[in-house]
Amino acid sequence: MTTEPRARELDRPARTVPAPPARKCVRCGAAMEERQCKVVCPNCGARDDCTDP
Repeated sequence: MTTEPRARELDRPARTVPAPPARKCVRCGAAMEERQCKVVCPNCGARDDCTDP
């Protein structure tokens, strides 16, 4: 009995794409949130431009 190649592909686990690293606030260390072209800390309100490294 032979298994079709397509059926074997469906048995494999799906590849996962790693999430981009979260930016951390330089003031308090909390995870920053992106809002349009700004990156804002929800904890202390610190802001960065999204083009900053």
